[in-house]
Amino acid sequence: MVLYGSELWWHGQEDRAQEVQKLLNEQGRRVTGCFKMTPQGVLMNDAGLRPAKALLNNRVRRYKLRQMMMPDAQGGGKIFEIRRNVLQRVEGIDELILEDKPFERRSYERMTLPTEKRCLKGKVIIQDEEQALKEAKLEREGLVLWTDGSKNEDEWVGCAVVWEEEGRWQKRRVHLGQQKEAFDAEMYAMSEAMKIADEMAERKEVTRVTVFTDSQATLRQIQSDEPGPGQVQALQTMNWTDALARRNIQVEYRWVPAHKGIEGNEEADQQATKAAYKHCRSYTKTLNPLPFLNYVSFSHVSRRLTEVKWEESKEEIKEMGKKSKHSYQYDLVKRGGNSAVMEAKKTIAARFCQLKSGHALIAKYLLRIGKRRDMKCWWCGHAYQTTDHLFKWCKRWKQEQKRLWVDGQEGEEGYEGVEKVLKKPKISLPMSLVFAEEKCSQALMDFLSCTDVGRISGVVEEVENSDHEESNDGGV
Repeated sequence: MVLYGSELWWHGQEDRAQEVQKLLNEQGRRVTGCFKMTPQGVLMNDAGLRPAKALLNNRVRRYKLRQMMMPDAQGGGKIFEIRRNVLQRVEGIDELILEDKPFERRSYERMTLPTEKRCLKGKVIIQDEEQALKEAKLEREGLVLWTDGSKNEDEWVGCAVVWEEEGRWQKRRVHLGQQKEAFDAEMYAMSEAMKIADEMAERKEVTRVTVFTDSQATLRQIQSDEPGPGQVQALQTMNWTDALARRNIQVEYRWVPAHKGIEGNEEADQQATKAAYKHCRSYTKTLNPLPFLNYVSFSHVSRRLTEVKWEESKEEIKEMGKKSKHSYQYDLVKRGGNSAVMEAKKTIAARFCQLKSGHALIAKYLLRIGKRRDMKCWWCGHAYQTTDHLFKWCKRWKQEQKRLWVDGQEGEEGYEGVEKVLKKPKISLPMSLVFAEEKCSQALMDFLSCTDVGRISGVVEEVENSDHEESNDGGV
């Protein structure tokens, strides 16, 4: 409820951000089992949450994206006016679109509101991988088309349609520029395939058309005329399919697994890769549809918003970490938290998160908050009980330490020793780095499940119920 309407009321107010952050801190503590004094950045990262400002900024940007996706329609009233000028600058989104063209030449994908419900006049078939491969290898009557889309490392996008004619592969490549996704290329390839089928039906007799694609998302999208990413190509595919239906030509759309040695799929993949090449617009056999080249797809905008969301979260978490005194690895902050810890038993996961943050039931921390008079290890009597001591040198857990660092564990749920994973001896590995490496998480949790590290009778209740707060380090 606290985020209700935030798309309208959030304008960067510091007090509102603090109110939301308090609730997120509480949520983080419930998820991780960490104590109240745990730093905010640690809570957000280990719980897989986003800090308040990044969360609110993302909600505002997503709201603006939904506004931009409003369809054009006659009589739609004011709700549609925001979408009519496609060159209108959208604050918070335009600066995220990476391109070398001036802003004035940019346009966004246009949505339409169909006057009546439309459906695809063709059969869409998505089978399990084994059956789909068998079907793709069969000889088929009529025209068989293979489509694929590609996006290279430099963000250039292209697609291709290939078909066999008189024993030779024929092709049509289309270069689509930048500011689009592979999904857009797959959708364009599908509509281009139906256009090719209609062109061939005018020249010779065609009774059946089969189109293969390795994109299940495309097969689902072409069945819908609803406003959203890919709607333009979906409607074009429906138009071409309608034209074929008027000629009594049966159309079938099939999914084929990618990179499984199917000749048609491999050929389409190669041609799509060539179509995506930056300089391919100079090739005589590659089409360059200017209207499509110049616009920004909503799939691309959505991906950029997701990337920026996590970039902002990472930076904000690091900023929170500057107030912290412990050695948590903020430079290794990862998107979405640690899945291995999230799936573990809550009591083990809680101790893992506590020890990772440095705010755990160990002598060093208890001395810091005034719950003990010294740092003496209550397991082996060593003068300093730290996280490093407990996981590496404490004599009480020698066998468990050997399995953690050297032996690992065999079996279906086994793991390698930490020294083998990180390729360094334990003496040179700080525990903050070991906790930050997700490949070591299973080994650490197995160690905790076999030991009482991070747990002590008589102190748990006292510390968990403590009202002590650390103004420079802790959560609120």
